[in-house]
Amino acid sequence: MASLVTSFIALFLLGTATAAGVPPSVSLTDLLNSPITYLGHEIAVSGRVHDVYNSHVFTVEEVRPFYNGRDAIVVVRDPEVIAVSGSDVTITGIVQPFLRGELESEFNLTGLPPDVLNRWETRPVIFARSVRTRRGVELVAPPSDCP
Repeated sequence: MASLVTSFIALFLLGTATAAGVPPSVSLTDLLNSPITYLGHEIAVSGRVHDVYNSHVFTVEEVRPFYNGRDAIVVVRDPEVIAVSGSDVTITGIVQPFLRGELESEFNLTGLPPDVLNRWETRPVIFARSVRTRRGVELVAPPSDCP
């Protein structure tokens, strides 16, 4: 029952924040515990860059003294700057399910160990439109139609 109430509250907050034009801030714990609640929605989430796989793909974890094995995948279509492991960031983007074949081919993940890709099968992917460090550095290139 508590899970149902939590999901209802999350959907309510998603609707009200998005209606105002500002994506709701979601904890990484909530995203990882209930990824289906956020699929297709734009959210803002803060965390620490864990592993950087290439200029387009990295994982983000909760800011804790020790890694707890739970992280979300972040995809940056047009990186301006490559993420650095250990950096605290705030990500704004759309949550999508992990589609292995699409990500492998489009973002050059073919060299990743199978155990990494298998672990990602159950993780949400955030297609980032903004990744900003605590110091204010934006990692995502501005859209090409901007001057």
